Amino acid sequence: MRPTSVRMLGEMPGGKHYLGWWGDMGSLPQKGIVQYAQSPFRQSAMKGAFSGYLFNGFARIAGHFPYVAVPFGIGYAIYAYAKRVDAWQISKAGHSRGYGGGRRATT
Repeated sequence: MRPTSVRMLGEMPGGKHYLGWWGDMGSLPQKGIVQYAQSPFRQSAMKGAFSGYLFNGFARIAGHFPYVAVPFGIGYAIYAYAKRVDAWQISKAGHSRGYGGGRRATT
């Protein structure tokens, strides 16, 4: 195989070629080809997204709140209880009652 000429790399076809650049054929228009375009009113996809989310989004989040808040509350209650019990078990009062918090003395 022969490497491509450096001259060909930067050269784009001009108007003198039969096949133009990226579909610009330079010939008579073909029959039966339909072109479609999007309406300018449909092109702004994010128009009104923030203002619509202020009300509808809040209602959606409020509807899911019980399904998130109840397990979170239960989990936090377990965490707070375990932390309190652990603090008591490693305290002087806990050691005097025989609770070492799973830790053994080395002496």
